[in-house]
Amino acid sequence: MRQLLCACMLLHLLGLFALPLQAEQSSQKSKQLENEIETLKEEVLRQKIILRQLEEAVLFGKITSTTTYITFKNLAEGYFTFVEGEFFLDGKLINKLTRESFLKSGGKIAVILDAEVPPGEHLLSTKLIYRVKKQGPFTYVEDYRFDIQSQKHFTIQQGRTRAVDIIVSDRGFFKSELKERLAVSFSLASGS
Repeated sequence: MRQLLCACMLLHLLGLFALPLQAEQSSQKSKQLENEIETLKEEVLRQKIILRQLEEAVLFGKITSTTTYITFKNLAEGYFTFVEGEFFLDGKLINKLTRESFLKSGGKIAVILDAEVPPGEHLLSTKLIYRVKKQGPFTYVEDYRFDIQSQKHFTIQQGRTRAVDIIVSDRGFFKSELKERLAVSFSLASGS
């Protein structure tokens, strides 16, 4: 009986010690949950801000000063003649340039796009057509047509300006075959 009483007292004392330990663990769990809730609240607030900006862009056509400036530079004039080009941003036609409209802009550089574009990843695609210029008695070369397609992925950060230059150049007579002479490159620059 005495052993039973000692065992009961021992269990009672252990229970008393277990209560503060359980309370401390409960307090730590509570603080951890509070921190997780605060983190989630902050993330929800960030997402609400992004949604509000997207809503304003859709409703009012405003996209908080994220601008894209795309130009076309033709450095291939000489042996080749630019005929026309189509320019696409994320699969949508943004500009169609004919020889006449290109010559009106000076014949070297044309602005393809100067507009606000949503921040994020974008794909710029080009479809360009060139012909060989008639050179003296070699009139057959005038029938050669070169269809050049190229594309470039680029990212625009919120509130930044992204400049993209599409540059077409001639690699030169001795450097490659006629069909490989035209080269398209993209030059990217960012500003605030």
